[in-house]
Amino acid sequence: MRIKDLITSRICGNTVFENSWLWYCDDCRQHGTAISAEEADFMGNAHVSYHSYSYLGDVDDYEDDEELLEENTLYYATSTQDEREIQVWENEMCLVYIIDEGNNITYDLGDDYEDKTPNQVADLDTMIKLQKDLGLE
Repeated sequence: MRIKDLITSRICGNTVFENSWLWYCDDCRQHGTAISAEEADFMGNAHVSYHSYSYLGDVDDYEDDEELLEENTLYYATSTQDEREIQVWENEMCLVYIIDEGNNITYDLGDDYEDKTPNQVADLDTMIKLQKDLGLE
């Protein structure tokens, strides 16, 4: 079972329309509403970008020195536009899902949002417990 199969329903009590879409980052516990899959995908990708980083030089040169590693890490959120365009960005933290509330389906970021195959919730009790633990009910 995958976490995306456990978080679908009741993710956000603040949506104001029936067929809304959401992006949700499981690591940051952040989410936002959208009116289409395209908008939710865009915002989910923006969230991933915002929390991305890039190492200046070879990371192996810094592996034994945390302070030097930090000094040579560039963060997307605090970088200039020129830096954003030339760096290769990494993000190993943010796990973002796109949620079709109208159809009660959760996708991984970048999935085919036209595929309306329902999530396979094998363990409803675990799903409800996880939703409570995450404050998603």
